[in-house]
Amino acid sequence: MDDVEEQENREREQKARETQIKLEEEKARLRAEQQQIIMKQEQNIARLKVYFRAIEVAFHEQKENFNVTMSYMSIYHLELLENFDYYAATFEQRYRRKENSMIPLQGLFHFMKIMDLAQSTTEVVEMFQVLSDIDGVERIVDDTLNINNGLNYAQFLEALLMIAHMKTKQNGGSPENATEFTNIYKDTLEGIFSN
Repeated sequence: MDDVEEQENREREQKARETQIKLEEEKARLRAEQQQIIMKQEQNIARLKVYFRAIEVAFHEQKENFNVTMSYMSIYHLELLENFDYYAATFEQRYRRKENSMIPLQGLFHFMKIMDLAQSTTEVVEMFQVLSDIDGVERIVDDTLNINNGLNYAQFLEALLMIAHMKTKQNGGSPENATEFTNIYKDTLEGIFSN
């Protein structure tokens, strides 16, 4: 009897040790993932500072919204840059330096469609009433395949942020209620970038 009980106790202890080891491994994996995300954010923030010097972010009425923007942009900057580079590579560039790459408006329209930001020409034209606040972007959408009538990366980022801000207002976000607006803005950015 004692041998059977002792064997059962050893098996339970072994299972408990195995479970503890698995939990410790999972904790270590999660810590490593968090550290990678933080490192990625820090690297991206350094890269983004160059572009954010060129971006007008006055539409952010609260500091919290700017912080949310920086947080999401630092996470998704590389993916956005890859998408931008894809569209830029499909057209002959006017300038040689990579920093001066541009995408035509048609590239932005396609990106807006696949990101589910706009599904019709009417929506795009309505968005350009807001996007025309970006330096160099005209309200009248014309010659959408001309690279000279396109966007550089800073304008591309600014356009995405302005669209997110506009969609936040459409989703009931009122700038007068700062906390609610920030939460809706955060959800809007999450919806855009998790796509």
